[in-house]
Amino acid sequence: MTVATFCGSCGTEIQPGVTFCGTCGAPVALSTTADAPGGVPPEPKSQGRRSPWVLLAVGIAVVAVGGVAAVLLTRGGGKAQPASQTVVRTVPAAATTTALAAPTTTAATRTALAAPTTTTASATDPALAAPTTTAASATDPALAPPTTTAASATDPALDYVDRVDTLLAESQTVVLALRAFVPQASSDAIGRGEAVRLARSYVAKRKLQLAQARTLVPPPELRDSQRLLLAAFAASLADDQALVDWTVARRDGDAGAPAALDRATQLGSRASAVKAVFRRTYGRERQASTGRPPTSLPKVF
Repeated sequence: MTVATFCGSCGTEIQPGVTFCGTCGAPVALSTTADAPGGVPPEPKSQGRRSPWVLLAVGIAVVAVGGVAAVLLTRGGGKAQPASQTVVRTVPAAATTTALAAPTTTAATRTALAAPTTTTASATDPALAAPTTTAASATDPALAPPTTTAASATDPALDYVDRVDTLLAESQTVVLALRAFVPQASSDAIGRGEAVRLARSYVAKRKLQLAQARTLVPPPELRDSQRLLLAAFAASLADDQALVDWTVARRDGDAGAPAALDRATQLGSRASAVKAVFRRTYGRERQASTGRPPTSLPKVF
C-alpha cells in the first residue's frame, strides 16, 4: 500500500520525490496518513510566517503603486497636485451665457451711429458761422454807404445846403491851386509838358463838380441859389479850359500863346463876377433856411 504524503504547512498532497510544496513552497516534512487517524490529512500548522508567494505578490503590488506615484509626481513638476487642481474647471454658466449672447448696442455705439448733430461750436466758430456785417464795415467810409443825419433827412433845405457847402469847399481847393499854377507856368518853373497835364487835371475836377451840382434838387426857397451855382461852375470851367489852351500853345511854341493867356484872364474875371452874385444870393437864402451866416462861406471857390 502506497503511503500518501501531505505538506505539513498547507496540507497539500505532495507527490513522491518532491521536497518543496508546490502550493506554499514550504519544505516537505515527511507526514503520511498514518500520522492522522482515519487517513485524513493533518491540519496545517499554525506558523508565524507567511508564504513566500504571498510576500512576492505584495512586493509587486507595492512596486506598482510606487511607479504610478512616481509618474504622477513627475507630471506634476515634482509636487503632488491637490485633488481640486486636477479637476477640469467648468466655466460658470453666467460667463458662458454672456459669451454666447447676442451683441448689445452700448451707449457709445448708439452715439457713433447716431445722426450728426449741429453743435454749439458751429454757432460760435467764425469758420462755420454765417457771415455777418461787422462794426468796422459800418464805420469804414470806403465801405459804408453815404449817410445823412436825422435832421437833414427830414429837412430838404438843410440837406441841400450841406451838399452845396461840400461842393464849394472842393472848388476852393482847385482855385487855390490854379492861383499858384499860373505864375509857375508863366516863368517855366514847371515844365511845359507838366503844365499841360496839370491844367487838364483841373478841368477834369471842375467838370465833376458841375456834374454833381446838376444832380441837386433844391427846395423852393433855394432855387435861385441853385441856378446861380450852375452858372458859376460853368464860368469856372470855361476859364480853366482857356488855361489848358494857353499851356498847350506855350508847349508847342505857338505865337498865339500870349493871346490865349489874355482870353483865360478875361474868362476868369467873368467867372469871379458870377460867383460873387451866387455867394450873395446863396448866403442870404442859406441863412434864412438854416440860420447859418454868410460869413461861414468860402471867399473863393
